[in-house]
Amino acid sequence: MEDVYLIKTDSDGNEVWSKTFGGEKQEFGYSAQQTAEGGYIICGPTWSFGAGNWDVYLIKTDGEGNEVWSRTFGGQKRDIGQSVQQTADGGYIVTGTTESFGAGDFDAYLVNRSFAPLSRSRRVHLSSFPAAFYDVDQVV
Repeated sequence: MEDVYLIKTDSDGNEVWSKTFGGEKQEFGYSAQQTAEGGYIICGPTWSFGAGNWDVYLIKTDGEGNEVWSRTFGGQKRDIGQSVQQTADGGYIVTGTTESFGAGDFDAYLVNRSFAPLSRSRRVHLSSFPAAFYDVDQVV
């Protein structure tokens, strides 16, 4: 079993608290950032949850590292989240790779998730050859 491991330290590098997230199989945390309300958002791949082989795993915590919610995105094949950023509307944008959608093989994968009422995720699959997004930033 491998889980996502979130550690908060003080300015001297001493551990304040640590938390793990995951299931019976494997999860990885490839990107994390503090959110506007003081919690944390983490993304990476999960093999324990979701629709298929590997899926994008998005975890939201409060300021103490306690899970507030988690979501998965993906299909029956491998879909891996590489980077996450909070957007100006309070949602999140996630990038990575997908085998489940697009032209096949590995395609670049972009998920823009707004948590406003009645909103839906918007997914974009780019490229006709193996490609990936490894980082994302919002330009305003």
